[in-house]
Amino acid sequence: MWIDPEALNEFEESYVTAVGRALLVAQHFEESCKDFMKWWIISGALEEGVAKSVSDICSISEKLTGLMLGDSIKRLSDGRDITDAEIAVLIRAKDARNYIAHEAVTAIAFISRFSRRRPDNLSRFKEAVCALIEGDNLISSWGYMFHEQEESSAEHLAEYPGRLAKWILAPLEA
Repeated sequence: MWIDPEALNEFEESYVTAVGRALLVAQHFEESCKDFMKWWIISGALEEGVAKSVSDICSISEKLTGLMLGDSIKRLSDGRDITDAEIAVLIRAKDARNYIAHEAVTAIAFISRFSRRRPDNLSRFKEAVCALIEGDNLISSWGYMFHEQEESSAEHLAEYPGRLAKWILAPLEA
């Protein structure tokens, strides 16, 4: 069977819009994790003298480029100065990203009566959004510190999750 956009009710349209917004954050989180992990490992290799040339750096980068998100987070957990609590935040965000990317719209795409499952699905989606945003905020702050050589403001770190959640979930509030 094909997807029939005209058959979606107003709530389903709003939900699909919210999931699309969450997918943007999910992709940002994944790419930010991979980028930070790469730079984290390369900087460690330079500090330890393992990488001594541009060729060494390129070789390390090529090996890390194809890693999946979970493997990237595992590589960070093997690193220095990252706490178990921070890794747990990233793992929850990874799991949330996977839910949003692979399951969040299954009810609409394959079940003819989405509204029967709406409360459970919506609750799980909102939980995933919160976990994803927490991980995105953490990895974004690390990336900012690494690239800008300064910490992001406490105000920005504190207000980012609420602002992003409001934007993602806004279609569902209308």
